[in-house]
Amino acid sequence: MNKFFAILLCIGMLASIISACAGGNNNETTGASSNAQGGQQQEGGSDGPQPLKIHYLTSKLLSDGAVQTIMDLAEQYKQQVNPNFELEVESISDRPAYLQKIKILASANELPDWFDADPEPFFEGIAEKGLVVNIDDVYKEIGVTDKFFKVSIDYPRLDDGSLYLMTWNANAEYFWYNKELFEQAGVSAPTTFDEFLAISETLKSKGITPISVHGKDFWPLLRYMAFIPFRMEGNDYLDKLRKGEAKMADPAGMKAAEFIQKLGQNYFNEGWSNADYNTSLELFLSGKTAMYYIGTWQVKDMIDENMNLKENFGYFKMPQYSASDKTKVSDFFANSGIGTAIRQDAYNEEMKNFLQFLFDNYADTALYKYHVIPSVQPTIKDDLSQIYKDMLKDISEVETYTKVWDVRLDPETNESIGRESTNLALGLSTPEEFAKRMDDAIAQNAPKYFK
Repeated sequence: MNKFFAILLCIGMLASIISACAGGNNNETTGASSNAQGGQQQEGGSDGPQPLKIHYLTSKLLSDGAVQTIMDLAEQYKQQVNPNFELEVESISDRPAYLQKIKILASANELPDWFDADPEPFFEGIAEKGLVVNIDDVYKEIGVTDKFFKVSIDYPRLDDGSLYLMTWNANAEYFWYNKELFEQAGVSAPTTFDEFLAISETLKSKGITPISVHGKDFWPLLRYMAFIPFRMEGNDYLDKLRKGEAKMADPAGMKAAEFIQKLGQNYFNEGWSNADYNTSLELFLSGKTAMYYIGTWQVKDMIDENMNLKENFGYFKMPQYSASDKTKVSDFFANSGIGTAIRQDAYNEEMKNFLQFLFDNYADTALYKYHVIPSVQPTIKDDLSQIYKDMLKDISEVETYTKVWDVRLDPETNESIGRESTNLALGLSTPEEFAKRMDDAIAQNAPKYFK
């Protein structure tokens, strides 16, 4: 009887071994297939990519080229690598509404997996609390640090040099102009701000609206506010101003205020203060205004199907102010645009795998399919149009890029300057009154954010 049970036990053990071997072979085959597609073995003993869902809250339109590129590659990742992957993109393109929602979510400890942000003081507070992933570490893990344009990896850094934002663009900002309207007025692209004002006056005298701008967002007006101080003093003026170490009432600030008021009362499109982004863009594209200041994220509307600049459009860089400028023509607004943060507890191995796939494929997809200049350096093909080659060269060569006022100022002062700069441009306050209000706001608010 003992021998009988021993025989049964041996038979059972043999069957288990055969079954395990068969199962092991199946698992090994599946694992090899998944790994060939980019999957990684996960903790817990299971092979292949694990389920992953990313909720991405963006302040960009879903039609934005960078967002479209991300969604496109997310679908490719799902088809090619991980069928259990899902990217849910939620867009709130109204910037103030978006920022308000992020503040509410942060206070409730309910930040989404990914969310857009600028390297400004409020986001710095989020980073200091350890709520978001260190992107320098992520880039090093997936081996992409050296693939970025310098401006795209430096622009989103916080004051201490740390990096908590992924970036998708490498932007240069230009004045775009309508060649036909310039020809009608007998003017050409300016090289100085005196010339810029002179051609604006000439255009106006010919019945042509010189400049298209929108006021529902404050940032376009603050770009104009930044021009002359940057040429006069570089970024030093803004860096000191935001801490109260320089004043809006100083010469650079007063020149900026006077410039804004002159433009707003004389050369902007009618109803600009209530116009939105699309309205100002369409005014320019339809030939109803002669000039439009915007970054290369919008260049897709100025090019044809071959990515060549349409014949009726030209562009020029930020003009010089005077012979004593501290910055050069090659120093101008260049940036990476709005970045994207990853919530700390949302990051895992499978998300790292997706980011590897995303950045390995992002640059050429963004440039050649969606016609946006990517944060990661693309392949320069022989048939790439000259305008893109020129823009990529500008971005590569910029030494000192203009810092963005609405990113560098503290949140409360930022709201004040947005509101007060609109009143200034409408002529509802004088440059002196504007300067005093801004200096008072900085004195009250800056100590909460800057040591």
